[in-house]
Amino acid sequence: QTRDADFVRSIRPRWQKEVDRLSRHRSAENGLYPREQYCGDIPTLVFSLNSNAKGWRALRDTSALLDALGDGAEAGRRRGGCAKSRRIFARTFLRRCRKA
Repeated sequence: QTRDADFVRSIRPRWQKEVDRLSRHRSAENGLYPREQYCGDIPTLVFSLNSNAKGWRALRDTSALLDALGDGAEAGRRRGGCAKSRRIFARTFLRRCRKA
């Protein structure tokens, strides 16, 4: 947390690749990441609350980072996508919790 904007810009190709991956890998059907194995000894495929929450948070925090770096246009695009994902994420998980 050095707040070294020049350093963060210099390594942008490294973190941008991961941000793009988080953005692209959501399902068009429901906005969530693909199902994954429940745990090591239970092969049932489930939507992970943990993975989806952390992915959403990373995208949200990246929009703040982009703002701090002075890239307001990209930050706005990311923020808009993040808000949409959050609505889908919350609606989907609330619906699933009610079914349980």
